[in-house]
Amino acid sequence: MRRNLGSREQSPAIDEIARAIEAVFPNITLLTTNNVSPASRHTVGLAIDIMLNVTTARERSLAHSMIDIFVSRHREMLWSDLIYSDYDGQAISYFHIPARAGYGGPRGMLSRNPYLADTRHGDHIHLDYVDWSLKTIGPEFQTNPYRWSDAACTTGFRETLISDFRRLPGVAPAPQSALPSWIVGRWQVIWRGDTYYYFFEASGAAGYTHTRPANSQQSLRSPQDTGGAWVVGGNVRVQWNATGSLETFQRGDGNTLSGWWNDRERLSAVRF
Repeated sequence: MRRNLGSREQSPAIDEIARAIEAVFPNITLLTTNNVSPASRHTVGLAIDIMLNVTTARERSLAHSMIDIFVSRHREMLWSDLIYSDYDGQAISYFHIPARAGYGGPRGMLSRNPYLADTRHGDHIHLDYVDWSLKTIGPEFQTNPYRWSDAACTTGFRETLISDFRRLPGVAPAPQSALPSWIVGRWQVIWRGDTYYYFFEASGAAGYTHTRPANSQQSLRSPQDTGGAWVVGGNVRVQWNATGSLETFQRGDGNTLSGWWNDRERLSAVRF
């Protein structure tokens, strides 16, 4: 799940990737707008770090499988560049896979090229949507180094990624039943007098934030926590990844829900 989020918004494409990974691999740490240093592609929401250590066989295998998927789905995703590593049991070798927008290499686009510019990518996949033609100049570069390209606003590939991830060896299968339509969408939830904004997707993915989203038709771009939801006896249960809290919701009149937090404190919700 996403950790150490900064104050800047993630680009739609980066958010799409993060939500796909969170739906299938909720325990993988993702860093998006975490980097607060000046002139960083992370600070402007154009990059994601997927924390998988190349020296661990299981994590390396998963990372390389995910990279294969990102390459095969580039036509839908339109990312710019990807950086990761390989490991032969003794030494780490670094590579990047250029894809578009001014990147390149002697071995061509969407192919592994040696990468020595930054050897800090042994513990994570770095994928970004930087377009060099949209690089800013002067003082603006320190706070807004790269403007978002049309590619960085690409969406609609999340479910495809989820399906691809779930076909990988050893990955848990998708839930046998989708969430019912009465809970899918956005809800304003009250707990202990505080207001939270939830989103439930038909696939069972859930997220919440303390800040009311501007658009009630889309899922949360920068959730403060994510979780998984499923149906139990006609009710919906959701467990949050960061806190481990377990909540149960019961259908109300179509626009309301009643529920319990950890089976002991009341929750109430209205659709918005």
